[in-house]
Order: sequence, then C-alpha cells, then structure tokens
Amino acid sequence: FSFEDLEERDTEQYDYAMLGEESIDGVPCWKIESRPRKGKSSQYTSSIVWVRKDNYAFQRIENYVKDALVRRLKYSKIENVQGIWTARVLEMADLKRNSRTILTLEKLAYNVPMKEANFTLQALRRALFERAFHTTPICSPNRASIVTGQYASRHGIIDNVARDAMSH
Repeated sequence: FSFEDLEERDTEQYDYAMLGEESIDGVPCWKIESRPRKGKSSQYTSSIVWVRKDNYAFQRIENYVKDALVRRLKYSKIENVQGIWTARVLEMADLKRNSRTILTLEKLAYNVPMKEANFTLQALRRALFERAFHTTPICSPNRASIVTGQYASRHGIIDNVARDAMSH
C-alpha cells in the first residue's frame, strides 16, 4: 500500500467513466474508470474500480501507470458493520515488485464516542499506544499527521530534511 492507496479519496479531483458491468468473484459489479483531473497529483494515470451492485462496496481496484497495471487491490470478507458495508480483508498486489500486502481489520467500530478529557495536555502526555500504526517511517510526517489528522500525501510534509514551505 502506498500513502495514496490508504488516504481518503477526494472524489471531486477525478473524472469518471462507466465502462460497463462485470462480475468479480461471482458478484455483479459496475466497472468504473477514474482519471485524476489536471492539477491533481497522483502516482496513477488511471484506476478501474469495481463497485458491488448489492451494497455499493468496492470489490476490486486496479491502478495503472500509463497503460501498465501496477497494483491490484482485492476486497473480501465484506460485512455490514454498524450499517456500513466494510471489507475486513484488503489484499494489495504490487505487480511491478511481485509482492503483496494483506490488511486485516480484526476489531472495528465506527462513530465511537470520544471524551474531551482524553485530549487534554495531561491526558496526551500519559497516553500509551500498545498497538499503533503510522503511515510514514520518519518523524516529521508522523507528527504532522497527528496534529492535522491527515496523511502525509495530503498535508505535504513528506520527509525530515526538505526546507521548502510545503515541507515545514
């Protein structure tokens, strides 16, 4: 998974075309192509998304650079969690590297109430993360993500050394 694969997608930054209908793993889907609009920075030239007809969840995404398929994301174990159709297993195949990554969502809850008391300076100082995940392997982008709640690809701080205005 790249940062772009994991971040929330701003649908207004893409153009879409209906390519037809196709079944994936026996599930009827709409096949939709998306291309980034001018001004949108993306590592992909285009993506093809298969959206399930029964619950509107993603079934598969294929990402292309020019005409070459570079990544394929398969969604499985799709369940209704609190009224939201959710894939519990996401498998990303990187076809250039001949590798794959599987993301499994074991414990999941939506719209969990948060107590304001958990966000005081004292509470944050005593916070202990026993199982945590971050999307970047270096500190500046992680700190910016914690402060802004955004992925590095969105807030623009991507390393510890760049000194341009976008990076700091």
